[in-house]
Amino acid sequence: MTDATLSNEMLVRAIGSEKAAAPGFVVLFEMTGVPLGVWFHWLFTTTGAHPMQPPVYWATAAKSYEPGRPEDWNGLRC
Repeated sequence: MTDATLSNEMLVRAIGSEKAAAPGFVVLFEMTGVPLGVWFHWLFTTTGAHPMQPPVYWATAAKSYEPGRPEDWNGLRC
């Protein structure tokens, strides 16, 4: 399994395949109470899947962040 495949698989397992097709990732925060900035930091850093470019779902994920939340702002500033 490649790093990118692992990253995508972790994301699908975290939010469920039927919800992964949602237009945003707010459902991940709603289901777990963990800010999206924490989730995506974990997905990117633990897998090393996207060291040079963000994944294809990054634009959608970024729209779901809450800039007023420190954990999310940290991810958006990069």
